[in-house]
Amino acid sequence: MNGSPDDVLKVAFRQAYTVCRDKPFLIFANTVLFLVAVIICVVTVVGLFVMPAIVGGYVESMLRALRGQDQAIGHFIRAGFADGRWRHLLGIGVLYSIGTVCGFILLVIPGFYLSIVWMFVWIYAVDKKTGVIESFSLSRKLVHTDSNFSLVTLVMIFSLIVSLAVARIRPLTLLWAFLATPYFTLLTCSLYEQFLASPTRLIGRSSN
Repeated sequence: MNGSPDDVLKVAFRQAYTVCRDKPFLIFANTVLFLVAVIICVVTVVGLFVMPAIVGGYVESMLRALRGQDQAIGHFIRAGFADGRWRHLLGIGVLYSIGTVCGFILLVIPGFYLSIVWMFVWIYAVDKKTGVIESFSLSRKLVHTDSNFSLVTLVMIFSLIVSLAVARIRPLTLLWAFLATPYFTLLTCSLYEQFLASPTRLIGRSSN
Protein backbone atom coordinates (compact mmCIF):
# COMPACT_ATOMS: atom_id res chain seq x y z
CA MET A 1 0.00 0.00 0.00
CA ASN A 2 1.11 3.61 -0.34
CA GLY A 3 2.72 4.90 2.86
CA SER A 4 3.25 3.17 6.19
CA PRO A 5 0.43 1.42 8.06
CA ASP A 6 0.29 4.35 10.48
CA ASP A 7 -0.11 6.78 7.59
CA VAL A 8 -2.94 4.71 6.13
CA LEU A 9 -4.81 4.73 9.42
CA LYS A 10 -4.26 8.46 9.88
CA VAL A 11 -5.60 9.15 6.39
CA ALA A 12 -8.63 6.91 6.96
CA PHE A 13 -9.59 8.52 10.27
CA ARG A 14 -9.00 12.00 8.86
CA GLN A 15 -11.00 11.39 5.68
CA ALA A 16 -13.94 9.97 7.62
CA TYR A 17 -13.95 13.01 9.92
CA THR A 18 -13.53 15.46 7.03
CA VAL A 19 -16.46 14.06 5.06
CA CYS A 20 -18.71 14.18 8.15
CA ARG A 21 -17.59 17.75 8.81
CA ASP A 22 -17.95 19.02 5.23
CA LYS A 23 -21.22 17.23 4.36
CA PRO A 24 -23.05 16.93 7.68
CA PHE A 25 -26.59 17.34 6.35
CA LEU A 26 -26.16 14.71 3.62
CA ILE A 27 -24.30 12.24 5.84
CA PHE A 28 -26.52 12.43 8.89
CA ALA A 29 -29.82 12.78 7.00
CA ASN A 30 -29.01 9.58 5.12
CA THR A 31 -27.95 7.95 8.38
CA VAL A 32 -31.26 8.79 10.06
CA LEU A 33 -33.17 7.36 7.09
CA PHE A 34 -30.93 4.29 7.13
CA LEU A 35 -31.36 3.59 10.85
CA VAL A 36 -35.14 4.09 10.66
CA ALA A 37 -35.33 1.78 7.63
CA VAL A 38 -33.27 -0.89 9.42
CA ILE A 39 -35.51 -0.74 12.50
CA ILE A 40 -38.60 -1.13 10.32
CA CYS A 41 -37.03 -4.02 8.41
CA VAL A 42 -36.03 -5.87 11.57
CA VAL A 43 -39.60 -6.05 12.89
CA THR A 44 -41.11 -7.44 9.68
CA VAL A 45 -40.48 -10.69 7.82
CA VAL A 46 -40.50 -9.00 4.43
CA GLY A 47 -38.16 -6.35 5.78
CA LEU A 48 -35.46 -8.93 6.46
CA PHE A 49 -35.31 -9.65 2.73
CA VAL A 50 -35.23 -5.94 1.91
CA MET A 51 -32.61 -4.88 4.45
CA PRO A 52 -29.50 -6.10 2.53
CA ALA A 53 -30.40 -3.84 -0.41
CA ILE A 54 -30.77 -0.89 1.96
CA VAL A 55 -27.44 -1.69 3.61
CA GLY A 56 -25.76 -1.91 0.21
CA GLY A 57 -27.30 1.37 -0.90
CA TYR A 58 -26.16 3.11 2.29
CA VAL A 59 -22.60 1.81 1.92
CA GLU A 60 -22.55 3.03 -1.67
CA SER A 61 -23.79 6.48 -0.58
CA MET A 62 -20.90 6.74 1.91
CA LEU A 63 -18.42 5.67 -0.76
CA ARG A 64 -19.78 8.30 -3.13
CA ALA A 65 -19.55 10.93 -0.38
CA LEU A 66 -15.93 9.98 0.26
CA ARG A 67 -15.19 10.35 -3.45
CA GLY A 68 -16.91 13.73 -3.61
CA GLN A 69 -19.62 12.52 -5.99
CA ASP A 70 -23.02 14.21 -6.05
CA GLN A 71 -26.05 12.38 -4.70
CA ALA A 72 -29.52 13.16 -3.41
CA ILE A 73 -30.60 12.52 0.17
CA GLY A 74 -32.45 9.22 0.42
CA HIS A 75 -31.38 8.05 -3.03
CA PHE A 76 -29.49 5.14 -1.45
CA ILE A 77 -32.78 3.41 -0.59
CA ARG A 78 -33.60 3.00 -4.30
CA ALA A 79 -29.98 2.47 -5.34
CA GLY A 80 -29.78 -0.89 -3.61
CA PHE A 81 -32.60 -2.22 -5.78
CA ALA A 82 -31.35 -0.80 -9.11
CA ASP A 83 -30.61 -3.20 -11.97
CA GLY A 84 -31.62 -6.22 -9.92
CA ARG A 85 -28.61 -5.85 -7.62
CA TRP A 86 -30.86 -6.54 -4.62
CA ARG A 87 -30.57 -10.26 -5.38
CA HIS A 88 -26.79 -10.20 -5.01
CA LEU A 89 -27.04 -8.06 -1.88
CA LEU A 90 -29.60 -10.45 -0.41
CA GLY A 91 -27.25 -13.36 -1.07
CA ILE A 92 -24.41 -11.47 0.58
CA GLY A 93 -26.59 -10.61 3.56
CA VAL A 94 -27.64 -14.24 4.06
CA LEU A 95 -24.13 -15.70 3.72
CA TYR A 96 -22.56 -12.98 5.84
CA SER A 97 -25.10 -13.47 8.64
CA ILE A 98 -24.87 -17.26 8.61
CA GLY A 99 -21.08 -17.26 8.45
CA THR A 100 -20.43 -14.75 11.22
CA VAL A 101 -23.19 -15.99 13.54
CA CYS A 102 -22.05 -19.60 13.24
CA GLY A 103 -18.46 -18.48 13.71
CA PHE A 104 -19.27 -16.66 16.95
CA ILE A 105 -21.47 -19.53 18.21
CA LEU A 106 -18.83 -22.21 17.61
CA LEU A 107 -15.88 -20.12 18.76
CA VAL A 108 -15.43 -16.38 19.08
CA ILE A 109 -12.19 -16.27 17.08
CA PRO A 110 -13.62 -17.73 13.81
CA GLY A 111 -16.50 -15.27 13.91
CA PHE A 112 -14.15 -12.37 14.54
CA TYR A 113 -11.85 -13.55 11.75
CA LEU A 114 -14.72 -13.72 9.24
CA SER A 115 -15.86 -10.23 10.26
CA ILE A 116 -12.36 -8.99 9.43
CA VAL A 117 -11.80 -10.72 6.07
CA TRP A 118 -15.35 -9.90 4.93
CA MET A 119 -15.13 -6.21 5.85
CA PHE A 120 -15.15 -5.07 2.21
CA VAL A 121 -17.81 -7.48 0.88
CA TRP A 122 -20.55 -4.84 0.70
CA ILE A 123 -18.26 -2.26 -0.86
CA TYR A 124 -17.10 -4.62 -3.60
CA ALA A 125 -20.71 -5.56 -4.37
CA VAL A 126 -21.85 -1.97 -4.86
CA ASP A 127 -18.64 -0.51 -6.28
CA LYS A 128 -17.47 -3.24 -8.67
CA LYS A 129 -20.91 -4.84 -9.15
CA THR A 130 -19.41 -8.22 -8.29
CA GLY A 131 -21.44 -11.35 -7.62
CA VAL A 132 -21.97 -12.92 -4.21
CA ILE A 133 -19.07 -15.40 -4.13
CA GLU A 134 -16.72 -13.04 -5.96
CA SER A 135 -17.41 -10.26 -3.44
CA PHE A 136 -16.44 -12.51 -0.53
CA SER A 137 -13.37 -13.79 -2.36
CA LEU A 138 -12.12 -10.33 -3.34
CA SER A 139 -12.66 -8.97 0.16
CA ARG A 140 -10.67 -11.83 1.69
CA LYS A 141 -7.83 -11.37 -0.80
CA LEU A 142 -7.74 -7.61 -0.24
CA VAL A 143 -7.54 -8.02 3.54
CA HIS A 144 -4.77 -10.62 3.28
CA THR A 145 -2.57 -8.44 1.06
CA ASP A 146 0.50 -6.70 2.53
CA SER A 147 -0.22 -5.53 6.09
CA ASN A 148 -3.91 -4.92 5.39
CA PHE A 149 -5.02 -7.66 7.79
CA SER A 150 -3.36 -6.03 10.79
CA LEU A 151 -4.82 -2.62 9.91
CA VAL A 152 -8.35 -3.96 9.52
CA THR A 153 -7.99 -5.90 12.76
CA LEU A 154 -6.90 -2.77 14.63
CA VAL A 155 -9.88 -0.82 13.30
CA MET A 156 -12.24 -3.67 14.20
CA ILE A 157 -10.87 -3.94 17.74
CA PHE A 158 -10.98 -0.17 18.22
CA SER A 159 -14.60 0.09 17.10
CA LEU A 160 -15.55 -2.89 19.29
CA ILE A 161 -13.89 -1.48 22.41
CA VAL A 162 -15.45 1.96 21.97
CA SER A 163 -18.88 0.46 21.23
CA LEU A 164 -18.76 -1.74 24.34
CA ALA A 165 -17.67 1.22 26.46
CA VAL A 166 -20.49 3.40 25.16
CA ALA A 167 -23.04 0.59 25.56
CA ARG A 168 -22.50 0.76 29.32
CA ILE A 169 -24.02 4.25 29.25
CA ARG A 170 -27.50 3.57 27.90
CA PRO A 171 -28.51 7.20 27.17
CA LEU A 172 -25.57 7.44 24.75
CA THR A 173 -26.41 4.28 22.81
CA LEU A 174 -28.67 5.93 20.22
CA LEU A 175 -26.35 8.91 19.86
CA TRP A 176 -23.42 6.55 19.33
CA ALA A 177 -25.30 4.64 16.64
CA PHE A 178 -26.14 7.92 14.91
CA LEU A 179 -22.52 9.12 14.94
CA ALA A 180 -20.61 5.86 14.61
CA THR A 181 -22.59 4.35 11.73
CA PRO A 182 -21.52 6.92 9.11
CA TYR A 183 -18.06 7.46 10.59
CA PHE A 184 -16.98 3.82 10.60
CA THR A 185 -18.61 3.20 7.22
CA LEU A 186 -16.58 6.08 5.79
CA LEU A 187 -13.50 4.78 7.58
CA THR A 188 -13.95 1.37 5.94
CA CYS A 189 -14.48 3.00 2.55
CA SER A 190 -11.26 4.99 2.99
CA LEU A 191 -9.28 1.85 3.79
CA TYR A 192 -10.80 0.17 0.73
CA GLU A 193 -9.78 3.08 -1.50
CA GLN A 194 -6.26 3.18 -0.11
CA PHE A 195 -5.75 -0.58 -0.37
CA LEU A 196 -6.88 -0.58 -4.00
CA ALA A 197 -4.61 2.37 -4.78
CA SER A 198 -1.54 0.39 -3.74
CA PRO A 199 0.82 -0.37 -6.66
CA THR A 200 0.82 -4.02 -5.54
CA ARG A 201 -2.96 -4.13 -5.36
CA LEU A 202 -4.60 -5.40 -8.56
CA ILE A 203 -7.59 -7.30 -7.21
CA GLY A 204 -10.91 -5.93 -8.38
CA ARG A 205 -9.59 -3.24 -10.72
CA SER A 206 -10.55 -5.14 -13.84
CA SER A 207 -14.17 -5.13 -12.67
CA ASN A 208 -14.63 -1.41 -13.25
